This record gives sequence, C-alpha cells and structure tokens, in this order.
Amino acid sequence: MTKHFKCIILTIHLLSTITAFHVGSYQSSPTKQRSILSLSSENVENLKDKAAQLRREAQELEDKMMKTRPVSTNTIPEPVAKAVYTSMDDSKWTLTYRFASEPPPQDDDDSTEIKKRLFYSGKVNVQFLNDGYTTILQHEPSSSTTKIQIQKFWGWDVEVSNEDDLPYLLCSADITLPEEDTYAPGETIRFYFQTLVENTSGGGEIVVKDGTLSTADGKGEISCKDGTITVKRDVEPPGGFWGIFNGGGILAQFRYVGEFTCRPIL
Repeated sequence: MTKHFKCIILTIHLLSTITAFHVGSYQSSPTKQRSILSLSSENVENLKDKAAQLRREAQELEDKMMKTRPVSTNTIPEPVAKAVYTSMDDSKWTLTYRFASEPPPQDDDDSTEIKKRLFYSGKVNVQFLNDGYTTILQHEPSSSTTKIQIQKFWGWDVEVSNEDDLPYLLCSADITLPEEDTYAPGETIRFYFQTLVENTSGGGEIVVKDGTLSTADGKGEISCKDGTITVKRDVEPPGGFWGIFNGGGILAQFRYVGEFTCRPIL
C-alpha cells in the first residue's frame, strides 16, 4: 500500500468521524449550536462531499493496484500417479542398491589380509518382461568417482521358499567394477537379487504359477520388501580333495554383500 493511499484512508476516516459526531451533536442537542465542535448544515454537507470524493479516489487507487499487482504463479502440484501392479509380468521397478564387491569376512576365513571394502550405491530402473527376460530402462550410479557398470540383467523368476513357503522374486545382473575396487578391480561379477513379494493392498493371496506371480483374481497390489544382494562363492571341501577328484567349485554358497529396495514405477 502506497503512502498516498494510506493518507487518503486516514483522511476519510477522520472526516467520517467528525461528520458523524457533529451530526449527532447537532440533532441531539440543538441548544449547543455555539459549541466549538458544532457545524452548520452547509459545512456538514461539504464534509460529506469531500469524504465521498476521497472514497472514490481510494477505490480508484485500489482498482489500479489490483490490475498491476503480479499474479501468483504458485499452484498446488497435481498428485503423482502411483504405479499399481497385480502381476509381475511387464511391470517396471526402481531398484535402489548399496553393496560391496566382497562379502564381510567370516570367522573361518583363511585370508590373512583384510582390505577395505568399497561400497557402491545408485538406482536402476528395470522392467520384468512377461517372457522371463529383464530390460534395463535407466541406471543412475550415486558416486561420480567409483561408478559401476551394469552390463546385463538376466531373466527374472519367482520361487516359493522351502523355509517359509513365501514367494520371492529372484534376478541377477553382471556388473563391472571400477579399477579402484580393492578386491576385484575392473572385473565383471554376477550379483544376485532376492526380495519377498507381498499383496499389500488387498491383503489377499499371491499366486505363483509357471515362474510368474500375480494377485488372486487380479485384486490387490503387488509390493516388494527390502531385499538382499549376494555373490556366489566356491567352498572347498575339508582337505581340498574328495578321493582323487578335486572338490573345488563343486560346492558353492551365496554370501551377503548388500541390500536393495524395489519400488513400482509407471
């Protein structure tokens, strides 16, 4: 509000107060016409006219200010549509990962040299096709200096665990590590992703058939729990030999190296 506009408003208020006061005094006490604050009817009408003129000027200024006042561009953003899947076929997901190239050392590890493990983090968008293959849509490593390269995501599968009878999503990826890695510099290693699948929206049954997964009767919503990332490591049998056969590479175990989240996207 400008200084001139404020003065007009104050003048209108003052004139209106004086006019109302004197009109009331003149009508209620006609014998006090010689009072210092008393006014003739002609003077009262003049004050009314001036007040009305000032009101018009104030209204004109207000209208002008409204026209020149910048319009706010702040708008309420539209809600982002949420991806909801009732089947894993052709669904798209963001995998947010953090892992190292080497599992943490175990008590029975024979290695005498313990190196610092480097961790890699980022996001990769994938699509699980209905033919069992996996397509990489986009990959965004978080680190700018120690980037990994995801060469390929292999086919995906859904299996029911023998331990808890629950469905798990399984997939794997060939990842090339940077030269700065302390355990496998520049090497390409296959990492395995595993996560529990649930029907969170409807709370109903998950149907697993022919290596695919869906909600019962197409109701509900498929979601994935936080998953684990592992690497396969060969296990030497006791003594290193079985009779005359080398047992190296026959036994293997999956070792934990990191975790990931799996969120649906459109």
